Amino acid sequence: MPQPEAFLWICILCPLVSYLTFKDPLHPHFVFTLCWVYLLPLGPVVNPEPADDLISLAGCDGKTLSGIHDLATLFMVALFVATWMLARRSGGSLPGSMNGSDAVKKALSGFSKWVAPTGAIGAATLIVQILLQISKSAWSPTLWFNFLIGPRFERPWAGTYIGGTEYIQSLVGNLFPMSGVLLGYASIFGSRRMRPVFLILWLFHLFMLVGDGSRTPMVLSLLSWGMFWWISKNGWMRLTGAAAAVAGAVALISVMSQFRQEGIARMAGAPKDSKVEYRQDDNYFRLVHVILTDRDQTAPRWSARTFVGAAVVNPIPRYFWPGKPLIEQNFYGDWKLFYVTITFLGECVAMFGETLGLAAAFTMALGLQQILLKIFPVVRQPGGVILYLATGFYIYSIMRSITNVGMNMIFFASVVAFYLILNRKVTRDSQGSRSIPSLPR
Repeated sequence: MPQPEAFLWICILCPLVSYLTFKDPLHPHFVFTLCWVYLLPLGPVVNPEPADDLISLAGCDGKTLSGIHDLATLFMVALFVATWMLARRSGGSLPGSMNGSDAVKKALSGFSKWVAPTGAIGAATLIVQILLQISKSAWSPTLWFNFLIGPRFERPWAGTYIGGTEYIQSLVGNLFPMSGVLLGYASIFGSRRMRPVFLILWLFHLFMLVGDGSRTPMVLSLLSWGMFWWISKNGWMRLTGAAAAVAGAVALISVMSQFRQEGIARMAGAPKDSKVEYRQDDNYFRLVHVILTDRDQTAPRWSARTFVGAAVVNPIPRYFWPGKPLIEQNFYGDWKLFYVTITFLGECVAMFGETLGLAAAFTMALGLQQILLKIFPVVRQPGGVILYLATGFYIYSIMRSITNVGMNMIFFASVVAFYLILNRKVTRDSQGSRSIPSLPR
């Protein structure tokens, strides 16, 4: 399959122009640009051919593929320009020419006594997750560890999901990504005595994510740690730590993409001549398949009401609603397999067709960036950077698949509650005020 060179330039120039414009790695436009660049054009740049054997585009003529490449390039360029203009016109900047990193440093001055409790919440979530998994392993720590490093779908806790019958297990699992952010935060901003403790817990949390094959939470944990390191350091030190976090995320994504089905144990026993190659999800190639499916009219379009409705109500336990909507393979039809992602763009095309779908996805993207722009000032508040990063993660997950609106709803709600409660405590300590800080409007 030919590689459109424009995608490489999009991957390079869009984040670069965004950073040079706003000069802030925390700026909403820069964060938002990284999200969609990772999801769409980066895949075919890294892997010019689909890595998924289930995707076959060999029968499609070159002229049709070239036309889809041009359409995708136009969409991404238009998305970057529109979001850039929106960010320039609607704000997203902090008062006094302060960037996000400076604002977070200033906010930390009144937050130091609460760093340890923040880390403790992360540690408690980690411990509860471990205990729940051990309970599924006949209360045997050895058996649990063997399951953790073994094949992904042989683990007794595999298959639980938010809103399912194993609600407590899935609820804690949905909160688990937050513990990585909290532990990473405490490992950098905590007291000198407690930093090593929180760092060890954070590393074990990372190990569990890698063992469980949870790529997106792993990236959240590593990149948020890199962001905290960047904020806390100066000069070459900040660049070194942040670069190490990004490199670690890239390396682990590659390892997890190739070995997460077999498990860490089998990966360690792989032949010495085995190669680890960077792999990227085939989101773009699946999007091409979706557009071709719509043009060929070989499958009925999805019901938007059914698809979005099922995503929104997903967190409701079946214990309270046994007949809750459940989307299975027969709903997705020829558009996709139930366990792969086609991004919000592909899902909009599957619901509304190529023209209206692209327009709906474009409008949706503008709205998601606007949310990030509105929430950005929260970084000035103690602990606000955690809420901001969680919002960025939530938006990224929705762009990955609209079903994540419900899948990660409990996670995001818990972070919002954490921020409001913690900020209330800090405000009372520093000002004696009983007012709860509101979220940005």
